Amino acid sequence: MAPLSTGRSRRVAKAPAKPTAFNWNTTDEQEIEKRRERAREESFSISSLDNTDRILSSFRVESASGAVYTVELFDLKNPQFGCSCVDFRINGLGTCKHVEATLLYLKGRFSKLFSTATRTDPPRAVVDVDRENSRLRLDPKGATLPPSLKGFFREKSGRIHDLSPDEQLQEIRKQIIKGAPVRVTLDAERWVKMMNHRLESSRLRREY
Repeated sequence: MAPLSTGRSRRVAKAPAKPTAFNWNTTDEQEIEKRRERAREESFSISSLDNTDRILSSFRVESASGAVYTVELFDLKNPQFGCSCVDFRINGLGTCKHVEATLLYLKGRFSKLFSTATRTDPPRAVVDVDRENSRLRLDPKGATLPPSLKGFFREKSGRIHDLSPDEQLQEIRKQIIKGAPVRVTLDAERWVKMMNHRLESSRLRREY
């Protein structure tokens, strides 16, 4: 026999509602958590593109739909990531579901190396974009740079000497070929292409 009702209803605490996909009132943390949730729920095929480092490397990430992206992990201690997807470029969060899926994959497969990477400075310097000054910028991270590369950048600002964007990148690549512990971000590569296009367009307008 079912117990008699007392007429009182007991309140049950509800879990906080998940932010909707198009909720403009969400915080950055909520937006990041949405991407982490998608990384956990969706299926991805992940493989390394760089054998120099198992964790701080570049990765090929293929989604279940067959779309392929490149994820870059530069620093776990002071998070610095990159991805070729549109969401990463426009969301301003510094992450996306492809980055989060890669982090989950590496944490599960190489737990000790992953844990170490969260506590130590990266062994390779990173060349990124200094958009304010329209130049490439070098962040030495924990790398021991050769004198030739140290002299190539201004000590305090990390900005490269006055060269065209394409010349800047070419000189950096030469240093990498020689064995300098340096990586160039996808954003820097895209920026150089954009600047080259602008310079070429300006040249053609002058000639016309």
